[in-house]
Amino acid sequence: MNANPPTPEIVGPTAEVVALERSGNFIRAIDATCRAHSLPNLKIHELDLMTDDLPGADYDFAWCRWVISFVSDPALLIRKLARVMPKGSSTPNPQSEIRNFNRWHVFAY
Repeated sequence: MNANPPTPEIVGPTAEVVALERSGNFIRAIDATCRAHSLPNLKIHELDLMTDDLPGADYDFAWCRWVISFVSDPALLIRKLARVMPKGSSTPNPQSEIRNFNRWHVFAY
């Protein structure tokens, strides 16, 4: 099972990947990796999913690999995602091998 998120390499040169991360150390590591691989189309926001507002944009989907399983209030995160996602979008996890682990593996907005 691959835990990697959709990356700028996967979505192509004209798309933008937006990463939300609260750890400055992880942000620096992500930024260094993108620079090393010449992946300029990644935008990183340092924020806490539970206490900060999510950045608004024209998103196609939200990749929440494991995130919803470990936040303190999954329903709050779902509501926040619903505010920034277009109607009819979802947070798919097609690679999940444990779909019954929790009820948040796919949530449509």
